[in-house]
Amino acid sequence: MVKTIDIQGFPHTYELSAPTGSPVVLVFIHGWLLSRAYWQPVIERLSPLYQCLAYDLRGFGESQLDAIKQANVGTSLETSVAANLAERVTVGAAAKSPPSLAWEVKTTISAPTTAHYTPAAYAQDLNLLLQQLDIRKVWLIGHSLGGSIALWAADQAPQTIDGVICVNSGGGIYLKEEFERFRTVGKMLVKLRPRWLSYFPLLDLALRRL
Repeated sequence: MVKTIDIQGFPHTYELSAPTGSPVVLVFIHGWLLSRAYWQPVIERLSPLYQCLAYDLRGFGESQLDAIKQANVGTSLETSVAANLAERVTVGAAAKSPPSLAWEVKTTISAPTTAHYTPAAYAQDLNLLLQQLDIRKVWLIGHSLGGSIALWAADQAPQTIDGVICVNSGGGIYLKEEFERFRTVGKMLVKLRPRWLSYFPLLDLALRRL
């Protein structure tokens, strides 16, 4: 069953399978530009043996700020602007001088910043999710960005996380020189490939089977 839970003021959508005889819960973390649906084929195979949790990271899949909340934020801001302007017009009229248009609107609305979307922040979201669901013994399985988040989460909550499995993950470490070297080689390979290669029948199917 799909459910949504509030984590640090942000809705997180998740699915938790039924408990099994194992005390360990498998937690699946998707990668960049993906969602919890990425793990469904794996969960279908493992859920008879282990309870499985899959969720959408903050800002991905269905873990989004809803339109109603965003509309309410806009309405609050418009109301604040109107009230501020009306007050200045009244003061200006009382002083028999035109109101200044160089006014500022101060609001307590806090917009998400890049600090909310770092591996460490995502890991904190995950550990708070585990706390709210009262899950105390887990293995984390992360793909790509999800693997980096899993490592951060394990460092933050070693008492809860028994182990981590990373799939095609960089470990959250960016080595500029190595990435640039990899990118340069990739560009060379693209330039050197023969033009007829794209017309080779069924080549894409053959490569997918490798």
